Amino acid sequence: MKEENEKLKVRVRNLEAKFEEQNRDKKKLNIVIKGIQVQDALVREKVEEVLQEKISVKPEIREVFRVGKVEASKIIVVTIETWQNKIEIIKKKKTLKGTNIRIENDLTVKEREIQTYIKAFAEKARNEGKRAKIVRYQKLIVDGKEWK
Repeated sequence: MKEENEKLKVRVRNLEAKFEEQNRDKKKLNIVIKGIQVQDALVREKVEEVLQEKISVKPEIREVFRVGKVEASKIIVVTIETWQNKIEIIKKKKTLKGTNIRIENDLTVKEREIQTYIKAFAEKARNEGKRAKIVRYQKLIVDGKEWK
């Protein structure tokens, strides 16, 4: 019975990992834009306007939709046609500093949990007087040492 239980646990872990990988692949070309207030009918046009005028990127958009309650939602998920176009957008998002608009990668639930933990760990390190910087995907540098 114990052996069978262990096999089932391993199988569940493998299925969860496979599901996470499929979710990550599905979201690979997505970005999340926060802070844009716009009516439903004009969401795509507003996203194109923001990307062209604020960060100087001609977006190749496949799909645009809101998350949450439509009237109150300021979170917009955008699926980009090509990986190169997404990378260009992500690289130029820093030009939005000083505005209420934020552009981020569309993360899975597990990835968001990890990022939340990394941010909390970095904040704790900073409060202890250490230099902490989040660099790239799920990577933290504290006083010159890499934490994973």
